Amino acid sequence: MNTKILFAPSSDVETELLAVFAVDASANKAAKPEIRLLASDESAARAAQTVLAGGEFKAESCETLLLHGPAGLKAKRLLIVGLGKAAKLTPHEVRKGAGTAVRFAKPRGLREVAIAVPVAEGLDPELTTRALAEGAVIADYDSDTYRSDRKDRRVESVTLLAPGGAAESTYKSGLNEGLILAESQNFARALANEPANLLTPLKMADHPTTIVMNSPEIPGSTIATIPAMIMRIPSTIDQLEALFSTASAIIPPLCLWRRQTQLPALKPNRNIADD
Repeated sequence: MNTKILFAPSSDVETELLAVFAVDASANKAAKPEIRLLASDESAARAAQTVLAGGEFKAESCETLLLHGPAGLKAKRLLIVGLGKAAKLTPHEVRKGAGTAVRFAKPRGLREVAIAVPVAEGLDPELTTRALAEGAVIADYDSDTYRSDRKDRRVESVTLLAPGGAAESTYKSGLNEGLILAESQNFARALANEPANLLTPLKMADHPTTIVMNSPEIPGSTIATIPAMIMRIPSTIDQLEALFSTASAIIPPLCLWRRQTQLPALKPNRNIADD
């Protein structure tokens, strides 16, 4: 997945699907929902004004509302994703919302998605952008590599739309951190999903060792422990904790190194054992 950030109004972006987040600003459950879109410009709110006024959309967590050909937008479709109550909004809800947008696009064959970075009081720009990147990349992962009827439904491009200004570097930093964490998690999931007859213990030990040997972020002492740690079956809690500690030290720097050297993105939907 090609994930990038663009500092431009959402109304000017041509995309197959534009996702915008919404919250319920009402004070309590008994009150009528007050839907508020968390976008830096008002174009999406104007396009969805009539539908939102109908009261069917409640902005509950991961609830979706799709509009085709939204007026005033260059996007072909407008997807509004609910994040729940405004008073309880956290980066975790944003992460779930980003994942919802990507999972909405996948079965419909939509290859590109633009997501408006939510702007709201109490949301840290860096943590929000990081959560968006994590949610989008993790949601695109499929564990159906060996299915005979497998269909490629990957979202090829995700563009985060953020407001420009002094916070641009903060948004970029959050995006980079989110991609590292998400790609690390997907890489670990891909390894775990490999059949034991293909990804043998020896290959399991050799695969990360070969890649990280050129990574300056990983100490040589850590690299040296990889084969031994993987080959040894954990028999005590201490050994199990050591194995997880080694893995957590290896995978994020591995993905960071891959990004810094501009290597091809990790592709979990392939046979890792063949590498």
